[in-house]
Amino acid sequence: MAHNFKFKNQDKERGEYEILEPGWYDFRINASYDKDQNGNDFVAKTGTPYLKFLCEESSSGVTLPHYLFLDETQSKKVYYFLVATGNEPSGDEITIDPEMFVDKEFRGKVEVSNGRNRITRANPKPDAQEKTDPFVPKQIEKEVDPDLEEDVPF
Repeated sequence: MAHNFKFKNQDKERGEYEILEPGWYDFRINASYDKDQNGNDFVAKTGTPYLKFLCEESSSGVTLPHYLFLDETQSKKVYYFLVATGNEPSGDEITIDPEMFVDKEFRGKVEVSNGRNRITRANPKPDAQEKTDPFVPKQIEKEVDPDLEEDVPF
């Protein structure tokens, strides 16, 4: 039997959510899943299993989903996320359990795509000292003519 349904009390805020500006933020993983609500494993259309994380940004409380695809051809991304969350493997293989990520913290790079935030990279969360020290990039050594103190053009 079909039912007619009319939405009431719709307002302009329905469907809107807070967008973080692009940049690096500290996150805490509040939940980690490898199955949907029906108990089915998360598997991409390509057949690749994946994990879903609910990550809360530390200062604003904004929660963003993040997905980790367990594709061996993308093992570098998996490795970096493991390291960023304090789960660095000790060898060439690791058993990944969703619970090992809950309550872990990391620094994530947020970008805006199609009006939504996406965490595109993960690094270990810096300690308090690293947060206060300014980032100083490594200087590229240039050849300088000692007589002229100018860059050598070749």
